[in-house]
Parts: sequence; C-alpha cells; structure tokens
Amino acid sequence: MSRWIRMGRFFRGGLAAAATLSFLGGCEAEDSGGYVGDRGLGAMSGGVGGMPPANANAGAMGTPSVTGSMDGTGGVGAMGVTGGTGGMGMNGGVGGVDATGGVGGMAATGGTGGMDMTDGAWTSAATDPDCDISGLWAVRDLSIVQALDLEQCGNIYHYIELAQQGTDVEIVNHFNCAIEGRGSANSTMNDATVKSMISTNSMIGRRGTMMKGADGLCHFELEPWWMAFGVDESMYTPDPRNSPMSLSELQSTNPLPMLPAGASDPDGDGQPGIAIIVAGAINGTRHITQRVRTTWQTDARYTITPATDWTTLEIGNRGQPEEYTVATTPPNDFLLMAPALPVLDSAAQRVTMRFLGRTADASGIVVSSDPADLDGALATCRNIADGITAVVPLAFPNPQVCPCPDGSACQ
Repeated sequence: MSRWIRMGRFFRGGLAAAATLSFLGGCEAEDSGGYVGDRGLGAMSGGVGGMPPANANAGAMGTPSVTGSMDGTGGVGAMGVTGGTGGMGMNGGVGGVDATGGVGGMAATGGTGGMDMTDGAWTSAATDPDCDISGLWAVRDLSIVQALDLEQCGNIYHYIELAQQGTDVEIVNHFNCAIEGRGSANSTMNDATVKSMISTNSMIGRRGTMMKGADGLCHFELEPWWMAFGVDESMYTPDPRNSPMSLSELQSTNPLPMLPAGASDPDGDGQPGIAIIVAGAINGTRHITQRVRTTWQTDARYTITPATDWTTLEIGNRGQPEEYTVATTPPNDFLLMAPALPVLDSAAQRVTMRFLGRTADASGIVVSSDPADLDGALATCRNIADGITAVVPLAFPNPQVCPCPDGSACQ
C-alpha cells in the first residue's frame, strides 16, 4: 500500500536515479529472458470512473480530514472526490496505476493517468504507448574500473518502479541491491552489507523523460543523481541530489574520506566503510567509501525500439564514480589497498533494465518491494542478481575488457 501512496507525489506536485559502484572485479553473457507480469500495477479493485464501490465514502474536495485511509473507506483530502478504493483519482478516475478507479488513481475526472486496466486491456498514460517505460524493473548498473593494470567489470543491482504520464517519468520506488564484481579477482557482499545499503541513497523522486523521437526510436533519460556509501550520505552528496555539478567540482569543496576518519560503519562489522569480499588473484576484504554521480540515457550505441511490452533494455550511463579503500582485512594488505580507478566514458558502461511487469506479482521475482522490509527486499535483491547475469571480462585479454551486449569487445 505504501508504494502507491508514494506514487501519488508524482502527479500531485509535478515530477519531483542508481549508483554505479566501482569495485575490484566485475563480467558473463546475459540471458535474454524477461520477467513479464500478467496484470497491471497495483490491485484490481475499485469503481469505474465516478462509480465507487458501495463501501467507499465520498471524500470532500480539499478536505484533508475526511475519513478514509486509501483502502476503500473514503477519499483522502483534496485527492478523493467520490473516490473508489483509496480514491487518489478524482471521481474514481479511470486510470490509476491500478485497476479502474483503484488506489492511486493519479488522474482527474476519468483521466488516463498512470496505467489502467479495463476488461483486461491496459491503457497507457504515455504520449506514445509504445514508448511507455512505466512498471517494475530489475536493474544492473555496470561500471568499468582499472585495478592492478587490468580493467574490471563492476555490477550493482537495483529494484525500481517507474511511473510515466505523457513523456514525464519518475522513479516512485527504489532500493539498492548487491554488488558482483568480476575480473582478475571477484568481489561480493554478505547479507549484512547488502541490508545496510537497501534503504540508503533512495532514488525515489528522480525524474526524467521517455518519448518517441523523429528517428522513430524511444528516447529515455533520467536526470543526474548523487549517491554515497560507507559515509553519512547527507554529508557527502549535494543538496539537491540532482545537482548538475561535476564530480571534480564536488571533490574540490567536499572531498570523500580517504582514511578511516570520516567513514561510517553501516554494515556493523567494526570496520569503517562498506565491506567488499574479494576472492581470486587477491583474497580478503576491502572496506571502502564511495560516491557517484550517475546519468542514464539512450545514446547512439544504446537505443530503444518502440514496443508495447518489454524484455530487456540497455541504457547508456555516464557515471562519475570515486572510491577509496579505508581499511582491509587482513589489516594493511598492500594488494587490497590498490585503488580501483574508474574508466570514464567506456562504451561498455551501461545500465541493463530487465522488465518485471506492471504488478508486484513479478513472476516470483519480487518477494517484497518495501525497502523497510529488509529480509523481503534482500530476497528480491538475490532474485534480481540471479535474473540478470553479472557481466564478466572477456577471457584472457590484457587489459581485460567488459564486453558490449552483443558479446564483442567494448572499450
């Protein structure tokens, strides 16, 4: 229920993204299957535009104190005039991110806001229904780093929900998931570290656009977004989070901690920073701080062909990450301390978005979509990581190369 309450912010106040974590390690060919949901976002209950269920009380326009808690007992404040099931749409509007007149109607007077299901058919709120990116997505954000003179492929996973009206897009739900690094050494996170990341650095409210261009392709872009890990995020990210400043500008005024002092211990292991477990040519644990400015957008290499349903999308990412190892286990290990330097503007750097469907029933992938439910969200994260194979370097090249989606060398 709370997810769809948050979605209301998108349309009440107008349009209000994933961190690229660069770690030692990262990359394997992707599977092509998608997880396609069989229904629309949200529940499938409620009245048809202006015909609320019998148990729905009318919410007085502009009266915040009206009874009702978005669960069928009445409208909510100004957003519920004769609203059905939670009445986020005036007159129980057709078009909610839900069933007809259901929770989170997101449209006034029978409008077409959000996704709506009528007699089993979806009605899109996008300007071009075949360029509608709303729904639930599993995301892998790939960054390319160089450590010990080898390129590494760093994978971080996310769960996101997107809402679209017209050409405007907003992330309305999000949480961070696990790291899988592949290269000369592989890196992972234990459950405690993943849980410590889940509810931090929320991208809820990150805005963007999805539209059809003159070239006939769909063009998707999300605004820049800042995230920081292993530190107090409020101290080391700009305000607002969508600041257009460059990484070098932020570094000059607010440098990220390179030493234990200034780092936090979010995963509670007694070491500063977040723990990255390394195995392979190097073994041990790196405790790091990290900050990233990320931008997701289609480009000449990564394009989107219009479709009314999706499987997997590849989006370009112009991330600017920085990372420091502030401690190691075992202590003061020289190889573990080796910096992982980002390879900026690599053609392989991209975001893979696997479509899960338009309901929380995402073919068993979504155990929980609530970042406050750490155990459920962790299970969702594990399913996402299993569903989108980590990118691994091509075999034996020197330097190692993270392949493009077609499996070819990508530098």
